[in-house]
Amino acid sequence: MGQKRRRRIWELDDYLCSIIGTCLSIDELKKLGRKTEIEVDSSLSAYELHVLFVQEGSRACRDSRLVDKKLNKKFQLAIRQAKRIKSADELADFWHYSKEQNCLAGAYWAILTHPLAPPSLCRKIRGEVHMLSHLATRKSHHDGQRLRDQKNMIEVLQETLQFARSQANQEICRRDEEIAELRMKLENSGELKNKLQQAFAKIAELESGQKHNELQARNSQLAEELRKKSEACMKLTEENNQLGRDHQQLLENQAKLQSEYAETRLKNQAMEQLLHSQSSPCPSCDTCQCKDCPGLDLCSRCVLYVGGQHSLVPRYRRIVEGCGGEFIHHDGGKEEAGRRLLTKVSQADMILCPVDCVSHDACLCVKRLCKQEAKPYVMMRSSSLSAFANGLKEITQQ
Repeated sequence: MGQKRRRRIWELDDYLCSIIGTCLSIDELKKLGRKTEIEVDSSLSAYELHVLFVQEGSRACRDSRLVDKKLNKKFQLAIRQAKRIKSADELADFWHYSKEQNCLAGAYWAILTHPLAPPSLCRKIRGEVHMLSHLATRKSHHDGQRLRDQKNMIEVLQETLQFARSQANQEICRRDEEIAELRMKLENSGELKNKLQQAFAKIAELESGQKHNELQARNSQLAEELRKKSEACMKLTEENNQLGRDHQQLLENQAKLQSEYAETRLKNQAMEQLLHSQSSPCPSCDTCQCKDCPGLDLCSRCVLYVGGQHSLVPRYRRIVEGCGGEFIHHDGGKEEAGRRLLTKVSQADMILCPVDCVSHDACLCVKRLCKQEAKPYVMMRSSSLSAFANGLKEITQQ
């Protein structure tokens, strides 16, 4: 029977980084940090703050519930719109419509938490959000070059405007000097009447303001161009800042991928070690207890595996028995009664449980029983063979 309730943020482990980075700003994370038990101070970088919230969001706790509540409140309109959707195809149409309306963040959260959202659609929209950040990086480079060109043009226009103003002021000063000189000659000598008339004619020409009007018109034109360029410069600055934030998001995504790659390498190394130990004996010892031994000896200890894929249970058993251990299995409550879990936990020396392929109640029950019985246990993210091998290695090292 399909899920009827909306997903919570700690149920979206593979999407936590993109959710925190896309749906919450740094200022919003800082405000949330003051309400949670997360230690947030001014020395934390944006990336460190982002990582803290991604880590807290991966488990059901008071802090992750506050983040979940904040996202639901922030995007309540998108959630109400998505709530009326009754099929996966309609969810895909809702995503395309939100992209056209430039409302990606709300639609992203509403679809990822929607009970009808299939994994394929979730992975697809996460990929689109990821690619948008790549496109934003290229646009940032192009816009940065255009911004520099605009700034250079503004400097040229400012120099031209300053030169025009200087020329106009010089012309006015020269005119004022000529007027003063002509008036002085008129007062001192009547013989200069002709020169004075010529001077008056020149004064009249200057006072007509034709050249001054031309300069003033040119000045107004340059001022308008300067205003437009200034507005364009401000807009490009804002876009550049946004692209810088997008670039930071890309760096955070890259860090997450590197972390996932390192985890996968550990799983593969553990799997290779088990395969090697089962295919060839240790060249240095008979008991697989030396420091450089590639194998793993369980020393007849009993391993309980709760949940997982039924088709892989025989392969889990062969791995454990190949390492000298005993394997028992409980399906996590799907077919076997939950009360049998206590009996099997008591029989086991160590317990493994994949959280992706077991009921929620069984997962909580395993944790509680292991603590009561003081039994070592490992909660694995995946039910794959490599995760199983890595879990065996980790629990034996405990």
